[in-house]
Amino acid sequence: MKNLKELCQRLTAWVESLRKSENGQTIIEYVLVLVVIVIGILLLWQVSGISTAMNAALSNISAKITP
Repeated sequence: MKNLKELCQRLTAWVESLRKSENGQTIIEYVLVLVVIVIGILLLWQVSGISTAMNAALSNISAKITP
């Protein structure tokens, strides 16, 4: 239990140092941009029907490879 408490304290200190430094701010900005991009790709994937086309293409490839 002591090790867990020490780990939590170190993690909290690390997160706090990232939050205060510009490096931490930059990392957070990159993560937020990445999240927005991923959400956009997932929405595009669902709305445009790409998932259906990809499933059909992969099934076709799988059928040709499988004996």
